[in-house]
Amino acid sequence: MINPYIGEVTVFAFDFAPAGWIACQGQLLPISEYTELFSLIRTTFGGDGVTTFGLPDFSSLTDEGGQYCMSLFGIVPNVKRDAIPGELALLPYDPPPAWINCHGQILLTAQYQSLFKLLGTTFGGNGTTTFGIPDLKAAPPLLPQGSGPASIYSIANVPSGCTTEGIDAEVKLFPPSAAPNGWSLCEGQLLPIGSNTALFSLLMTTYGGDGETNFALPDFSKLSPPGLQYFICTLGVYPSRPEATGL
Repeated sequence: MINPYIGEVTVFAFDFAPAGWIACQGQLLPISEYTELFSLIRTTFGGDGVTTFGLPDFSSLTDEGGQYCMSLFGIVPNVKRDAIPGELALLPYDPPPAWINCHGQILLTAQYQSLFKLLGTTFGGNGTTTFGIPDLKAAPPLLPQGSGPASIYSIANVPSGCTTEGIDAEVKLFPPSAAPNGWSLCEGQLLPIGSNTALFSLLMTTYGGDGETNFALPDFSKLSPPGLQYFICTLGVYPSRPEATGL
């Protein structure tokens, strides 16, 4: 997911926001500098709507690490972007083309065949003509009450064979059957440093390991909604640190 939607929210398992992203800490941004982002989220998260607007204040994914960051730039959400079938994205506005809000609704298998092949009846449906998608209306992080869509999680309904590339140490929810190559479960396992040097340089021993021969991935297994699992990108694009801006 190198080129995200403007305003898309992603979890990173390291302690900085990559270039082009900003940590979701409730801070105010100047409208004049981020006009496209403001046009999407308006004052949902605060600001006067004249000179400033606010970002969401999403706490860390866990007490031990992981932070939500919002994309400042990218693709406008009225066009499609590359996605993996069944990929879940955090989008604090109505879903763009090919994405469906995760409200637990029942869909027709004939209309969403790729998605049905991944999900089956994990989330409901009769498995013949209908199937269900996850209900993540109450899954964190939550939007302010009464603002935006009921759920900020959307699931990608794209044809089989579609692909996208992640950012090292990016964390996303996937149905277990949809996780792409180069992603690993976030269940606290140890990896050898020698064959994962880029990822180690980002995580170090934040989540465990001896720091000499091995290091650990985060364990988000207890936070995964039923039927879904958190995966971390282990083979992707190395994130660049942003230039100092004073934000």
